[in-house]
Amino acid sequence: METEQGEVVRLLACSAEQKAAAKEVVDRIVTQVLHPEFHPIEVYESGSFKRGTAIFYNFDVDLVLKLRSFNYGQMKEYFKSARSALIDQLGSDISFKRESSHRCLPFEVGGDALKFDLLVTGDPVNNRFSNPRDYYSPAGSYEADRILIAAKHKYPVLQAFVMLCKHWKNEYKGGDYFLKSYYVELLCYQILKGNKESGESSISSLRVAFRLFLEAFIEGRTVPNVNPHAEPHCALYAPAGRVFQAYAKETYQRFFAAHNSIQYFPCSGSLASARSGEEFVDRPSRSTVDNNNPGDRATSHFVAEWEGECRYVARGEYTGGLSGEACVVKWFKTGAVFEETFYEKDLKAVEKAAEIINAFNLCGVIDGSIKINRPGVWRKETDQQKMLVEPMLPNFRKFNSNTGYVRDQGSIMQALSHFSHHYSHGELLLCDLQGCQQGRDYILTDPVVLSRSKQFGLTDLGEHGMENFFFHHRCNGYCRGRWTKTHGKHHYEPQEGSAFSSQALRRPLLQANMPRQMNSVPEEPDNGNYNQAEQALNQVIPFFLVVVCIFFFAFCFANASQHQRY
Repeated sequence: METEQGEVVRLLACSAEQKAAAKEVVDRIVTQVLHPEFHPIEVYESGSFKRGTAIFYNFDVDLVLKLRSFNYGQMKEYFKSARSALIDQLGSDISFKRESSHRCLPFEVGGDALKFDLLVTGDPVNNRFSNPRDYYSPAGSYEADRILIAAKHKYPVLQAFVMLCKHWKNEYKGGDYFLKSYYVELLCYQILKGNKESGESSISSLRVAFRLFLEAFIEGRTVPNVNPHAEPHCALYAPAGRVFQAYAKETYQRFFAAHNSIQYFPCSGSLASARSGEEFVDRPSRSTVDNNNPGDRATSHFVAEWEGECRYVARGEYTGGLSGEACVVKWFKTGAVFEETFYEKDLKAVEKAAEIINAFNLCGVIDGSIKINRPGVWRKETDQQKMLVEPMLPNFRKFNSNTGYVRDQGSIMQALSHFSHHYSHGELLLCDLQGCQQGRDYILTDPVVLSRSKQFGLTDLGEHGMENFFFHHRCNGYCRGRWTKTHGKHHYEPQEGSAFSSQALRRPLLQANMPRQMNSVPEEPDNGNYNQAEQALNQVIPFFLVVVCIFFFAFCFANASQHQRY
């Protein structure tokens, strides 16, 4: 018969499939990313996943990266190198949805399927750069894991106890903070250890253990830290601690009020400072690429001052608190301005473009950053006609198009388009890039996303568009040799404006010596033998036709001469 503890473990523990999948990704990250990029002393797995106390629906894998000559002043550079190497190897399979702390880089692989915390540290015995003590905390995780794994065998209820308490804290849905598991696990361990050391009988009931956990949590109990290189004690992080203590009170009243008066427990205790409690809280990362509408109302005369292939564009002004700031108003030429699909495809393309741009920024390819206008779908007050509204960009210019037009082959924008193909594993290509440059930074608007399945609207030229890009593209100093390419093929004549799939100009069937955009920087032979063969063929065909014509006229002249002789 299954015990109470066994049932909790069976219901909450990670499955064999999850463990196998995590191990496969860990092996790939360690061998193909971290070791080649950093050549570290070692990389090892740590945390609750290793200790067997992770919850199947909400867990992460800790990877400790132990560097030679570790210098805490270089943490931003370490994170930058790690992000770049991870994106280069994993592309769109990796994301950075959580905010990093001063020593931890969180990331996700496969959407939200697997979460990782990369903890960067060094050898505390060789502290050449006078690094603060807390930067060596990850180096002590090996010893912490050893103690807590041994405690599972010493206290049979511990594994189920920890999982039950983690499940309890995961059930809290009322705030922006999420308690990290390490404090919860340490508190469970200290409750069982303290009970045994006090001479009382061992705790075998999960109900009793959980009641003691709530009492200790409400008190805000500080617990000894078993990590030898971390602060000697752990306490609740103040903002998260207060809301979770209130949650613990509610839970206690619901299940244990008959045993003790909840008023006995004050919601105070010892709360950690922001810096020391930083590692016990997850914060969603903030978007750094969005250039949003600064207001929700604007005025316009709706007189088209510019037009693209798809839309008319008029000038407008935001009203209200941001009165006077310039905006642009866009509406479709087709007349089908009430069609939901036009706007859905537009916003879908912007969403995907923002994801790609964010990854490009994280790679640190350029010193500055790139942002993108996030348009809003607004309605005219007079007739409820839908329009796109977004901030107006000064010094507007076009960098490239969806048919191969390039303003400057050596530009950052060409590298961004190339990167998008690599990042998406060859499934997408971001192009038709336009906007403005502000110092080292760029703001883009109204991009086109090409996809093999043509899922991003009328300007999505699909696989032919991607092949056409690489036919005209020349890698520049911003492109990286590791970025993947597809064989270039000439499908469309370059045009500066955005082209619908039905409007893009197909290249002529026979064309000799098609002039191509040249680059001032050394070029890579990025299109392989395919383009060379195509160019040679374009040169040979006209010559062959001339020779055929000469023979034909010679034959006709010879026949005419024979008729005159007989």
